[in-house]
Amino acid sequence: MIVSSDLNASLTGQSVNLRLFNWFETSESCWYPTYFGSKGRQVVMAVPKRRISKSRRGMRRSHHRVTPQQFQFCKNCENPILPHRVCGTCGFYQGKEVISSGQKEE
Repeated sequence: MIVSSDLNASLTGQSVNLRLFNWFETSESCWYPTYFGSKGRQVVMAVPKRRISKSRRGMRRSHHRVTPQQFQFCKNCENPILPHRVCGTCGFYQGKEVISSGQKEE
């Protein structure tokens, strides 16, 4: 892209901004995404070759569903508790008292 002031400058013999003519050498105007790596070298990023179809996108997301919260009931007091945890109401775990009634945290 040549600006009219640069065009007039080039016609009159004055110096022209060379960056306008070297646009393909700069990283910010590349058509593909690039970045500078750890050693200062320009690295080309991965770009998908084709669009992902709705079917393939759905197959990839098929395992992203929300699973319901699992719970079980205490064998002593029948209150719902999360698996592998001590009952907060009575202090029992798998039918055995692990927290005595005086040490219960509420």
